[in-house]
Amino acid sequence: MTLENLTDTQQDYLEAVYFLSEKKVGDVQLIDIAKELKVKPPSAIEVIGRLKDMELLEQPRRDKIILTGIGLKLAKQLALKHNTILDFFVNILRVPRVLAEEDACKVEHALGPLTFSRLCDFLEHLDSDSIEKDNTVPLTLMNRGEKCRLKRIIGSENKKNRLAAMGIHVGEFVEVLQNKRGTPIMIKSDESRIAIGRALATQIHVLLN
Repeated sequence: MTLENLTDTQQDYLEAVYFLSEKKVGDVQLIDIAKELKVKPPSAIEVIGRLKDMELLEQPRRDKIILTGIGLKLAKQLALKHNTILDFFVNILRVPRVLAEEDACKVEHALGPLTFSRLCDFLEHLDSDSIEKDNTVPLTLMNRGEKCRLKRIIGSENKKNRLAAMGIHVGEFVEVLQNKRGTPIMIKSDESRIAIGRALATQIHVLLN
């Protein structure tokens, strides 16, 4: 039995039972699963019944649902994928956590083994990359209203001089006034408002204030 043998819905149920068993004090019940997945109990009964038939879930008594050995193995694979994608969205792309949770649930089903493997490799690369260990992010990943300090500018001296001419210097504190995809990023430095093209903004690494 592999994840490819399960529907997206069945995967969601295994994952829900796993996460609930990790955080819940006491037994995982059908009503807990239905609430977690925002479905009605009759719908949950049907899917749970199918997973019991597949020997991925057991229900030793009416108010207790547990993962079997193979069910736990598959659920851990799902949890790893979910948490890896969530980590990428929150810590790398800086998506708000609530939205990142929703999107991770959608993306994890569409992400194939090779793509997921490459994502893991990429995150490991970031962990080992010394330039990323000072908690900086590109200016393009800052959200509107956030304040940050300009930590470094990547690229040639000409590029640094160009930014300096615009009033952008390493060490200064700025506030992001606008950051919409496809448009320049607008920042405020002292009393000046400066628009920076996105290609150039990716070369500016900032530290959250």
